[in-house]
Amino acid sequence: MKVTWTVLYRRKHKKGQEEETSKNVPVEPKFQRAIVGASLNDIIAKSKQRPEVRKANRDRAIRAAKSKRKLIKLQRRPQHLQKLKQHPNKKLPRM
Repeated sequence: MKVTWTVLYRRKHKKGQEEETSKNVPVEPKFQRAIVGASLNDIIAKSKQRPEVRKANRDRAIRAAKSKRKLIKLQRRPQHLQKLKQHPNKKLPRM
């Protein structure tokens, strides 16, 4: 049994089309732009940093954010406990 493909199938799957494509397509030059909040010089300097330095900076920033969050949480705790003392039916949160 011979399968004859339809014209629609052959067009969809690009059968029988011999089209020359040039491989030497001129590539547009890439350029960098600054992002809001960071100048182009800052971006280039960060990309040229060694990975160890970048990881140390990231870890330092994470530790600072965590300690700040913990400090805020501890500052809010006395206010929260006073509210709970007014309502004795509620359970005290674990910390």
